[in-house]
Amino acid sequence: MEPLSTGRALVVVHCVCLFWSVFAVTQNVGLTSAAYLEMKKTFGSPWKYLTFLNQILQIVLFVICVIHDIIYICNPTRRKGLPVRLVNVRDWMFSVLVFPIGTFVVFIFWILYAFDRKFIFNQELDGISPSWVSHFIHATILPLLLIELIICPHKYPSRKKGVLGLTIFASIYVIWILWINYTSEIWAYPLLENLNRSGLVLFFTSCYFGIVGFYFLGAWLTKLVWGKQFVESQHPRLPARMTTFTLKVESVNASENSKT
Repeated sequence: MEPLSTGRALVVVHCVCLFWSVFAVTQNVGLTSAAYLEMKKTFGSPWKYLTFLNQILQIVLFVICVIHDIIYICNPTRRKGLPVRLVNVRDWMFSVLVFPIGTFVVFIFWILYAFDRKFIFNQELDGISPSWVSHFIHATILPLLLIELIICPHKYPSRKKGVLGLTIFASIYVIWILWINYTSEIWAYPLLENLNRSGLVLFFTSCYFGIVGFYFLGAWLTKLVWGKQFVESQHPRLPARMTTFTLKVESVNASENSKT
């Protein structure tokens, strides 16, 4: 599959995705009901919710994409420096964090919602957060991620580095919500209130393997759409001086063999 050319079309799509992500966050944060404002005063505010954290990561990703696209539009011949660094950061964020976490948020929310909505979204919240806002922050994530995966190839790191980065993020988040419970005696999600220590360990472990599974799903989809060169580690490259030296040695050997 050929990537969408780095030009006006790509920057327009990325701007639309960025606008949609920012709009969803602002609509969620901008709710003014008394119950919601009271809930925001609790320890951690919206930063204790994985959905909100994923939205922030998604916004950062699309900001990087837009900046990169604008640089290439203004100077299409530039292939080194800032654009290359932005591509590396963009690819790492999408593959290691945004896609697996965003996909996990969508699936875990709607699975728990269908099983028993009080585990994740009590009916009392209907009067606090309108249903369309809930769909904005829990449903539109996945289409944006799939659009990004299709229109733009992302180079995946090695499996070891990718899983390690995702593990570090997941560990920090678990420590964060445990610290919130320890200091304020509240849980980010109602489901956690009904679990004992063994249940918490089992739940967090299951969620971790679920997120890692979505990481490999993203790698598989990228390989399916763009080819294996984006998900398989390339052979290590020799330094420029070493390559030059090797070529000289090969040329000398070739000339000696021709003489003999």
